[in-house]
Amino acid sequence: MLVNSVVAVLSCALGASAAAIPSPIDLIRRDHPLGTVITKCTKPGVLALAFDDGPYQYTQKLVDTLNAAGAKGTFFFTGTLYGQKVQVVTHPHVGNLGASQLQTELTRLEDAYVNIFGKKPAYLRPPYLETYGSVMNVARQMNYVVVTNDIDSGDWNNQSPQQSQQRFIQAGAGGNGHIPLMHETYDSTVSVLVPWLINWAKQNNLRLVTVVRMSTASQMFPPCPKFTDKDVPDQTGKVHIVTGGASGIGFELARILYQKNATVYIAARSEDRITSAIKTIQEKCQNSKGRLEAMALDLSDLTTIKPAVAKFMAKDERLDVLFHNAGVMATPVESKSAQGHELQMATNALGPFLLTKLLEPVLLHTAKHSSSGSTRIVWVASIMALGTPKGGIVWDTAAGQPSLLSDSFANYMQSKAGVIFLAHEYAKQLKKTGIISMIHAAHGEFGLAIFDGGAQFVTGAMEFSSGNTFGTTARNASHSRLGWYRYLIKANRFIVRMAQSGSRS
Repeated sequence: MLVNSVVAVLSCALGASAAAIPSPIDLIRRDHPLGTVITKCTKPGVLALAFDDGPYQYTQKLVDTLNAAGAKGTFFFTGTLYGQKVQVVTHPHVGNLGASQLQTELTRLEDAYVNIFGKKPAYLRPPYLETYGSVMNVARQMNYVVVTNDIDSGDWNNQSPQQSQQRFIQAGAGGNGHIPLMHETYDSTVSVLVPWLINWAKQNNLRLVTVVRMSTASQMFPPCPKFTDKDVPDQTGKVHIVTGGASGIGFELARILYQKNATVYIAARSEDRITSAIKTIQEKCQNSKGRLEAMALDLSDLTTIKPAVAKFMAKDERLDVLFHNAGVMATPVESKSAQGHELQMATNALGPFLLTKLLEPVLLHTAKHSSSGSTRIVWVASIMALGTPKGGIVWDTAAGQPSLLSDSFANYMQSKAGVIFLAHEYAKQLKKTGIISMIHAAHGEFGLAIFDGGAQFVTGAMEFSSGNTFGTTARNASHSRLGWYRYLIKANRFIVRMAQSGSRS
């Protein structure tokens, strides 16, 4: 996980291509909006085997068959709960159920899933594939993506495996892939049809994937990146700053870059930890022609940032990549920065903004004398920003800043939303300078280069985060989509004002 995160950040910062990778917000809104129906795969070359009505006496045999072939399957279980996906508890005609009845069915199932797996299911295949009545509204309210099919094997209607095979052959292997309707409750399906499908898929160069993987939403949970530390080009003459570089992902970033002959400034609070990190990296990379430098600063204390930047500029006249890697999470609600701000907002957003603002002249100078797109600012966000707002965005009008929420994770979500907004604003402001402002979301392991599509991305974040998506109800203007937008504007002004105040101290 750590290595994947490191190379994902590196691919954002060093990748030759500037093609944007969709954000999870855009992916869900565009491809899998909650409460809408997936009937088929959205990409070619895949087949998403999906099975209903288990678990049953043939389930283990089915799993063994899939495992032996290195294939994936999606299981929509009914009643007895064991597996990944879900139908409902009693397999009723859900289209005829009232909203409250269907909610009760799904709530009972969710409770069981939480007890067994520790999490709720995200995908729903309604019994009998019924999507009428209250099904879609309830699915939307309860945060489900609904899955049906585009090929019916007919096994439930006494179709033989050979007749089912003809349905797949007629549908064809070209174009976008398929999601079939099959049942693991029939021995003929498990013993005959599934082995045939595995062979048919191989003959037609189709990958057997889960329903999640078959869509572009799978970028939220991608496989190991093809871009690795071995693909990092020589960094001779390049200068990088990595905040939080004395440990974790930041340490590995610094090591890889130094190994490729870069000059790397390790920015952290503790000078002792920086010294230790430099010693360890030098021991690991004895053949490097690069340079390691200490950059002592505390992002939660704005008064430490300006002196650190001054020392940096006294040594180097260029900066190729600024990695905003450092951050804090789940700190006690009462934790405050040196300037009295909520600690997560201060460390994750305020400090990085001031650091970027002070380094902007050297970034601009570097971009002016370098190939376009090679000078970058990488902001480490989090997929948890999808949870903003939690119960609505709370703004303290009198204080002119976000209110301190009682939930530490809600404060964290807001801080990471601030990071996304700052990245977007810098992308707009620096668009014509050759500097690329990018987001890397460590938890989801995806990168997003914000260019012309940046405005749409942030608009998507506003819309996706502010409705009923997370079970919140729009109670007044401050909790509406416009309220979220106003919050971002206010938050940006707050960040600018507080950071500038700290820089003067």
